[in-house]
Amino acid sequence: IYSAAFVWLNGEYIGYTQGSNNVAEFDITKYLKKGENKLAVQVFRWCDGSYLECQDMFRMSGIFRSVYLYRVPKVSVRHHQINTLVHDNGSKGSVNVRMEIDNQSGFSGQKQIMLTLRDQKDKIVAQEQCNVALNGDSTTVCNASLHVEQPQLWTAETPYLYTLSVVQRQDNGQDEMAFSTKVGIREVAIRNSLLYVNGERVILKGVNRHDTDPENGRTVSVESMLRDVMLMKQNNINTIRTSHYPNDARMYAMFDYYGLYVCDEADLEDHANQSISYMKSWIPSFCDRIERLVRRDVNHSSVIMWSLGNECGAGSNFKDCYEVAHKLDGTRPVHYEGTRVDKDYGGSLYSDFYSKMYPGMDWMAKNTSNLDKPMFLCEYAHSMGNAIGNLPEYMQAMEESNATIGGCIWDWVDQAVYEPKELK
Repeated sequence: IYSAAFVWLNGEYIGYTQGSNNVAEFDITKYLKKGENKLAVQVFRWCDGSYLECQDMFRMSGIFRSVYLYRVPKVSVRHHQINTLVHDNGSKGSVNVRMEIDNQSGFSGQKQIMLTLRDQKDKIVAQEQCNVALNGDSTTVCNASLHVEQPQLWTAETPYLYTLSVVQRQDNGQDEMAFSTKVGIREVAIRNSLLYVNGERVILKGVNRHDTDPENGRTVSVESMLRDVMLMKQNNINTIRTSHYPNDARMYAMFDYYGLYVCDEADLEDHANQSISYMKSWIPSFCDRIERLVRRDVNHSSVIMWSLGNECGAGSNFKDCYEVAHKLDGTRPVHYEGTRVDKDYGGSLYSDFYSKMYPGMDWMAKNTSNLDKPMFLCEYAHSMGNAIGNLPEYMQAMEESNATIGGCIWDWVDQAVYEPKELK
């Protein structure tokens, strides 16, 4: 919702949300009634969160993504986090699952959770059962590991997905909840200032993409998302930076399925007043957007790095953001372009990468090799109305570098809307 909203159900206040491109959830259980219910949402065009949503784009307010109503048992798997590891040169893999059991009802007793991993032929390749003892606490954590022999590894070129099913059972063995998640077994690593996926060097040939539709503005259909993904694959693009906010969750399923590496960026840009990034009073708002990004997208194999935001200045608030991202997910590197060590060098203090926007070829020749961490050109070859000059030279410099991992062209598609015409 751009940019904030109060929510009521049947005249009862439910809650408030801000953070326009992030998921908001409300527990409406005690306000529901049989038959027809009235959901009311009051949308505000501006809020204090708007200071962190200063991306270069058209300002379009309202509810622009889908709204769902769903039901779970009183005791249920509230959140699950998957990370995968590759062992013995790819001959073995492991799928590690951390589950948070929500128990707001104060239930005491046993629950069984069965995890089953199936390949694309529906063959069971691994299975594990967790017996969870609940003692009335509101949240209980359960961990499980599934081990796979001779796994099919996920990359952008070979996007093989397994299916992990999770079934929650009562102590008597009766099923009471089930869901499934697609899993790509892969491992991301930085070694010797280069980026590796499953032990192989990867060069990111990417684009920056906004959510935009010439007729529907910020509301992008599944058909439009799929068209973008297919065109990227057809044009040898292997990476997308979600500039400058999390995309619709359905699009990440396409990234996983068709194979694209994703630099997943938080909804964080104080472009008009970058001094905010130095103000400690804003740390909770900054970190909230990082946490919501990671917790929503952590299970997507396509996401190979987190990005803390865009053009927010060099403030120390990003130290907290960086630490939050690594605490929530220790398996992916973290990118941020803005915090300079040396303005001519492209250094980034709170980042696992050096990063630079729109460098000239002389700069590329001097500053993209022999570095102590990878260089990522998060924006380069500005193509809005231009012909992407110097692209062969850029690519040659990246491929010959011993520290540059690639970059993302600005940008994927014209953000304009059709000019309205009067109907005659």
